[in-house]
Amino acid sequence: MIKSMQFTSACQLVDVFQPDETEKKSLQERYGMTNEMFGYAFDIDERARIESVDDSPLTLIVYDVVVSKDSDGEKDPTAPITFALDGETLVIFSAPINRFVVEQLLAEQSKLQAINATALQVMLRVMYKLSGRYFDVIHAIDKRRQHLQKNLKVKTSRDSITQLMDLQTNLVYYLTSLRSNTSVVADMSYSRNFRVSDDDKERIDDINVELRQGLEMAQMASEVIAHLSDAYTNVLDNDLNNTMKFLTVISILMAIPTIIFGFFGQNVDLPFSGTKSGWLATIGVSVIFTILVGILVKMHDFNKK
Repeated sequence: MIKSMQFTSACQLVDVFQPDETEKKSLQERYGMTNEMFGYAFDIDERARIESVDDSPLTLIVYDVVVSKDSDGEKDPTAPITFALDGETLVIFSAPINRFVVEQLLAEQSKLQAINATALQVMLRVMYKLSGRYFDVIHAIDKRRQHLQKNLKVKTSRDSITQLMDLQTNLVYYLTSLRSNTSVVADMSYSRNFRVSDDDKERIDDINVELRQGLEMAQMASEVIAHLSDAYTNVLDNDLNNTMKFLTVISILMAIPTIIFGFFGQNVDLPFSGTKSGWLATIGVSVIFTILVGILVKMHDFNKK
């Protein structure tokens, strides 16, 4: 689907959503798109960057956006969206996963018309809004971490540790996207492909500030979760070691009666074997040796080592 509209008096917006081959040919003929640019625009794994092709007047800007705020760990929380800019023309390539970007932009059309925004200013407005989404997900992760930390203080469990690891994984995506976006925005200030006015430079600086703040927040949240996960993993490991030590002591103490009973169960003449109270003597010997070994274990403080 391709929709072209005069978004503002200084910006023609071209909305490209899952185009077929005929629509791709139309984009090539009308706007100078190349097959290489199509490959960049529709690659869900494309990294954030600025790309220009000699055979096209368009400049491609790939920008990472937050597409999932639930932090469920079942899908990647970020994905790229691609802009193509040429003077007064702004082309936005969207997919189902990031379609909300175009919908939010269309909802702000009247505001942008009021200030007669150029194609570059419209794109910068979108990028500024998208940068703010990182704050929401990082705050949500921090709240989730606090909740898990309270639960861990009551009871340390592998499930809580696994949830912390999921949060850490999401933060890796956010950190990578924020670093890539920061690099893209920094390059825009010096790129010859854009006619950047003083107002545009100020907006670029605002986006850069947002991204750097988000990057610092994500780094801090990542470090806190990493330290917390390591600390409680060590607690679980210590608990496991203590359990194994306890079971080892029990196994030693239980082995003593087994050895003694097995010794007196042989078909040979042994002390007390001819007396009616021989079985009491056997039990007594077992109890005495078990107590002696228990005292020996206690003296060596085995359980606390």
